[in-house]
Amino acid sequence: NFIDKDLAYEIVVTNPNKVVDMVLCNHFNYEYEKLKKDQQMTVKEFCIAHPKGTYVLKLPRHVVAIVDGEYKDSWDSGDKKVKGIWYRN
Repeated sequence: NFIDKDLAYEIVVTNPNKVVDMVLCNHFNYEYEKLKKDQQMTVKEFCIAHPKGTYVLKLPRHVVAIVDGEYKDSWDSGDKKVKGIWYRN
């Protein structure tokens, strides 16, 4: 095993954003930027401001993918506030 079973459970269940961060940053060369409260916008606003590129947005208790200005999600998260951004340089 690469990782202790209890540690894996703690990471995935209690902090799934840590898993997203580890995968995107360590395997796909993404960087993460935490947004200050005055920088936060909705998912829809982010899409309008970023019509090109691929991003993963951190929302409260959720993440959403953005591809060329469109959000890809299992539900309509467009009005949720963006807390952070994973992006590739």
